[in-house]
Amino acid sequence: MHWFLVVFALTLTGCASQASPEQLLERYLEVSDTGELSEFEYVLSGSALESAISANKVMDKLQLEQVGATRFHSFVNSSEDEYFFCLDVSQTRLLDLYGNDLTPEDRPEQLPMRMRIEKFGQAPKITEIDIRRYESC
Repeated sequence: MHWFLVVFALTLTGCASQASPEQLLERYLEVSDTGELSEFEYVLSGSALESAISANKVMDKLQLEQVGATRFHSFVNSSEDEYFFCLDVSQTRLLDLYGNDLTPEDRPEQLPMRMRIEKFGQAPKITEIDIRRYESC
């Protein structure tokens, strides 16, 4: 009976499968969309974490809020730890303190992106995420 409890406890505490790169990206977008900034360190590291923190400081300073859900599609593995995808921001808006929509009318709704993932112990994290300039979705 005791061996069953040990196996069950191990299953609950970390023997579960790791998040796939797509699941990691989904979690990052969810954290970003909901404003759970304290959760960034669980999915981001390196320049990706620095950029996310800086962007949120700018948003706070300008008293802007992003609303809506960000999605992605066309997820492709380009190398062992690098991925390309299209970021769909069509359902997001930038609002000011009074609820005015300040989203630029000419903002692209699809952004071609690149992401790099590295493992920290057993935990994969996004270490780089940026726009692929001169590419399209």
